[in-house]
Amino acid sequence: MRLQTALGWGPIQEVQIGSGWLSVDSTRRILTAREPATALEVRRPGQAPVRFALPPGARVVEVPANGELKVRP
Repeated sequence: MRLQTALGWGPIQEVQIGSGWLSVDSTRRILTAREPATALEVRRPGQAPVRFALPPGARVVEVPANGELKVRP
């Protein structure tokens, strides 16, 4: 996943499940940017990337397995 700002796309952050013996990455990621974020791109294995427009001021968002963006207060 990665954020887009007015300056372009930020770095990709990867979430790995089962990256080692008895280990799992957290499914929560903290993405930061110096400029306000305008979009979020999510890539899942075997699927095309999905881009979500972010509402102004969105600070916490969730993308569950069904692929619908939820903005949290």
